[in-house]
Amino acid sequence: MGLGNKGDKHPREISEYANRYRKCVTILVYDIRGSSYMGIKLNDAVKEQRIKHKFAREMAQIVKRYDGFLLKDTGDGGLVWFSENSGSLYNYLYTESVTGKGTKLRYSICSGGECDIIPATDAARRAILCARDIVLRAEEFIKANFVHYREWFADVAERTLELDGITYALLPPEFKSLFRIGVGIASGVPDRDVIFAPNSYGDPDLVGPVLADANLYSRERQPGRSVIICDLPTLVNLVINTDNFEYPIEEKNFNKYCAMLEDLRQTTHGYGLADLKVSVMPKGVHLLGELNKTKAIADARIDEVIFDEHGNIYDDDRRIKMLYEVLTL
Repeated sequence: MGLGNKGDKHPREISEYANRYRKCVTILVYDIRGSSYMGIKLNDAVKEQRIKHKFAREMAQIVKRYDGFLLKDTGDGGLVWFSENSGSLYNYLYTESVTGKGTKLRYSICSGGECDIIPATDAARRAILCARDIVLRAEEFIKANFVHYREWFADVAERTLELDGITYALLPPEFKSLFRIGVGIASGVPDRDVIFAPNSYGDPDLVGPVLADANLYSRERQPGRSVIICDLPTLVNLVINTDNFEYPIEEKNFNKYCAMLEDLRQTTHGYGLADLKVSVMPKGVHLLGELNKTKAIADARIDEVIFDEHGNIYDDDRRIKMLYEVLTL
């Protein structure tokens, strides 16, 4: 399914679907690869906490740059959300301080009556930019700290010593995945897809199906690299509010280009966003009725779907969401 250009005419169901996500709330879940393996190799809680704290602090700085609401630091990742008021609401609900030893603390001052989420036209854009920078920073973190992790692999080092340290190609696969990031991004509308309210402990919290979706997408893996996966509502919010994007077509002949463009726009296709330094390409589908999470994401290309009056998408009798991979340029 292609979104096309802003001035195009689409069937009513598609137009209503696109308009539903013109403004939205976007959830971002990031998962740090190899953290369990790191804990086993270190066997030292103090060192493990120090490394994870340093990494998480850098991730938090990126989130704040894009006015995201960093709801949870799980140690192995984090949960962030973006809306019109996510940044201001965070600053209103939390007080931050630094101890004499340099430890950062935050305190919730949530009273339960100030948790309304205002959807935004740029929620997806900010989430994707945040994800892009998280992935790039993770790569820098790996390069900067590689030398500090050689003690974890003494058995490998004994066999592959070189002047510059351990030969990277001969390290175990678990090391090559260390500090790679899996990012899942899912978008929805307040109340139906997500609400923000105090939990049973009185802390600010999110509830809604898009949290589970974003968490599922963050589990996608590619050998030796980070992965960013987003859903169709996120792509809709991004593209419908973007003036400058390109279709992935390489053809110098203008007439052939126009013909290929028209064909492409009728199918599930990707977008190049040079201003954001990312491309968004079809990844597959999320089978919403599949309870087995290992089977819920399928590498299928879907070009013809049915929209119902509630904004649900069906491929035959399966309710689905199209998924896309965000690649850094």
